[in-house]
Amino acid sequence: MTDDVLFDELMDLVGKHLGEEDEDKIFADPRFAEWFVADSWAAMTTAQQASLNARAERASRRMLAHERAKRLAARIPSRDLVYRAAPVTARARDAQRLAKMERCSPLFELPVAAGAGRELLDEECDTWVELPKGMPGGDYVALRVKGDSMVPFVNSGDLILVELGAAARLEDVVVARDSDDGYVVKIIDRITQREIELHSLNVDYDPISVPNDSRHVLGKVVARLYRE
Repeated sequence: MTDDVLFDELMDLVGKHLGEEDEDKIFADPRFAEWFVADSWAAMTTAQQASLNARAERASRRMLAHERAKRLAARIPSRDLVYRAAPVTARARDAQRLAKMERCSPLFELPVAAGAGRELLDEECDTWVELPKGMPGGDYVALRVKGDSMVPFVNSGDLILVELGAAARLEDVVVARDSDDGYVVKIIDRITQREIELHSLNVDYDPISVPNDSRHVLGKVVARLYRE
């Protein structure tokens, strides 16, 4: 008889026992809980124990990520998305000054995670978005996110407003240029003089590091843009 079968039979016996006894009395007794956990653990194989530990760790990381996403949402609010046709079709770096005068930002449909080896600000755009009310003047670009690495804070297809050249701090969400993946949206988890360590909220993604310079950190996310 395998360990899995033995464990299943143990669970059946426990279930029958619970059905015969007063459940409130059983669960109110800490000795039962201690016995149940210890006996269940002992009935598992080493592989089963390792698998359970891994699932528990993953669940814990997911809970922490959701709490982190809530804090980010409080700091980086959702704002109204208002499109505007650009008066000219031009590269972002060329249209930036004109857009700034109109309190607008160039919009790129190019996914943030795309474009490895390319300069994002050299992409042409023919659409702007208006800066949200109360947003201070500055240099901004609006970018459409691709991928699920920052779920549940932002989802694939969402628009984010990025302040170019803004000083990056811990817990800021930034758009950075990674040598493998192109432009990515991540949260800053650690900063040293030489590099910035970036994390995803989705636990399926590993951290990455980029050099701590303006060539690799485009700017920080200051708003999430949605249509009413």
